[in-house]
Amino acid sequence: MGRRSARHQVHLSVSYESAAEFVKEYAENLSAGGLFIAGAIDLIPLDLIGVEITLPGYGTYRVQAEVAHVIDADTASRAHCTAGAGLAIKEATEEFYAALLGYLAHLGRRADHLVLVEEPALRQALARAGYQTGPAPDPGGMVAVVARSETPILRVIVGPQRLAEYEAAAVQAGDPELVTAADAGALGAILLVLDDLL
Repeated sequence: MGRRSARHQVHLSVSYESAAEFVKEYAENLSAGGLFIAGAIDLIPLDLIGVEITLPGYGTYRVQAEVAHVIDADTASRAHCTAGAGLAIKEATEEFYAALLGYLAHLGRRADHLVLVEEPALRQALARAGYQTGPAPDPGGMVAVVARSETPILRVIVGPQRLAEYEAAAVQAGDPELVTAADAGALGAILLVLDDLL
């Protein structure tokens, strides 16, 4: 059975009820019908739990969700995926649904923007998240690449050790804010930065 709504890779702060306390984790993906919380392996399938979701730019909302499935650490290791729980949103306010649809439409604009990334693993991860991606040009070629691009370039992401030379090239390209430094493991933080620019 196919999914009814598109899932977007995210890095959202969420809290959920577990053993009479709230546990803070991060949602790894989000759709109009539910979310996947990385690390939430202590939940029980079919339980109805309270979840607080922060949608950047839209606010924090409390919803009721049903635990649809749980992937434990062993299963995640064998399947090369993330351990956690998939939740189906069951009860929420109209205000939440309006905010969620607005936020998902915002994320849908990822495909309209180009991100040039030096690190191949991070470039592939951002492509899976829905951005157009390409390799970062050499600093000397950045002015030409920016001038010729038919797609708006949202950011050029390079390793921290090369930031200074790329910042100088960004100034020559007319956009001193164009370059961001990040390591391959910084996907969550980079998604927050990029999504805020959409």
